[in-house]
Amino acid sequence: MTPSERFEDPPAPALQSDADLEAILHRALERSGSGSESELRRRLEQTAAELGISPEDLAAAEKEHAAEKQRRQEEEAYWAKHKTGFRAHLFSYLTTMVLLVVVNLMSSPEFLWVLFPLIGWGCSVAMHGWAIHFKKDRELADSYADKPSRRKGS
Repeated sequence: MTPSERFEDPPAPALQSDADLEAILHRALERSGSGSESELRRRLEQTAAELGISPEDLAAAEKEHAAEKQRRQEEEAYWAKHKTGFRAHLFSYLTTMVLLVVVNLMSSPEFLWVLFPLIGWGCSVAMHGWAIHFKKDRELADSYADKPSRRKGS
């Protein structure tokens, strides 16, 4: 191996799909840095023209991207709100149960009546947590969410 061969770049891998093309372009864009909105717009239009994408197709793709981005943001905000509601539900359950256990053990330790609210309310908290963290079902999550009419100040 000659000294000049040691420093040559390895051959580029063959492109096998559009995903390869997108990944390479994405990485190249990250390396080149972003600019102002007008600079980004110019680069987008230039790249689209070089790839043979019509201005109409580019505009339609931009609209779809904006709609998908907004939908994703709304979905993230929705679940963040419901996770916060679940944390409040869990916190109130835990603090109340600690208080009830203390009251039960101090007042009538021979009969553990605290098990009834512990299990009953615990099932509700468990279902709420399951609906929020595992099911990802909006209808089910809404059934456990506080309704505006029940909140003070709403």
